[in-house]
Amino acid sequence: MSEDLNRWRLTLIFLGFLTLSLSPVSFAGEGLVVRIVLESGPQDLEIHRLYPDRVIVIKEGGARVQLERKDILKAGNPEADGRIKAAQGVLSHLPNLSFPGIENQISELNHTIAEMEEIHLNYDWLIPQASETLSLLKPAKKDLEGIINLSQTAENRYKNISLKAESDDSLPQEWKQIGTEFDAELSSINYPRIKEELSEKLRTRWREVEEEVDQHDSRMKSRFEEIVRKVSEKISQETLTRKDWDSHSSSARAAVSSVGDPKLKETLLVPRPG
Repeated sequence: MSEDLNRWRLTLIFLGFLTLSLSPVSFAGEGLVVRIVLESGPQDLEIHRLYPDRVIVIKEGGARVQLERKDILKAGNPEADGRIKAAQGVLSHLPNLSFPGIENQISELNHTIAEMEEIHLNYDWLIPQASETLSLLKPAKKDLEGIINLSQTAENRYKNISLKAESDDSLPQEWKQIGTEFDAELSSINYPRIKEELSEKLRTRWREVEEEVDQHDSRMKSRFEEIVRKVSEKISQETLTRKDWDSHSSSARAAVSSVGDPKLKETLLVPRPG
């Protein structure tokens, strides 16, 4: 009989522990002091347990009191309130951010987001400003990371064209379209100063790419003309062999096919005789 009773007691203890562990209660803010404003006025109280609809606090002297969420007009903590104010200050400066300062700003946002997450974890609905501020900080960070990614993607595309032009490789047929490929993304940037600075940066870089392509085309044109000159000379001397013809034709086609300017390519392109 005593064994059955002990088993029953252990079962009750286990079920009670299980119920407590599964209940949506927060222990994160345990021991923190919060100023809670009720209709009767403000009180500085120590958090003991925080539930979705109520909070258990410890008053001076050690007495535990349960306060309903609906009865709490406002709550705050000097340190948490100061951090939230600082985070809101970070947000207010974002519209004036310049493009060179983005990476440092992302680092600051990471730090600020971590602080807001800590406050939200500790105080939850007692200090809702932390969650509200987080809902603005995270999208702002995502926007700035997107701008960095846009800049790097554009630079990589431009660099690919530059490398091909420098090495006299064939350029992609649609290479000119890359110059306007990022216009839509640039126009969607919500930070006016960054939009202007990044747009100018990409325009300047694209002009450099176009100059590099022009130089590339000029070399290809000269190469093609030199091949034609050699072929004409051998024809006039009646020394042109089939092997010479095949070799020069292959080189000429390679020079023409690598030209980036479609109009120049059209003027240079000649059909191969049978």
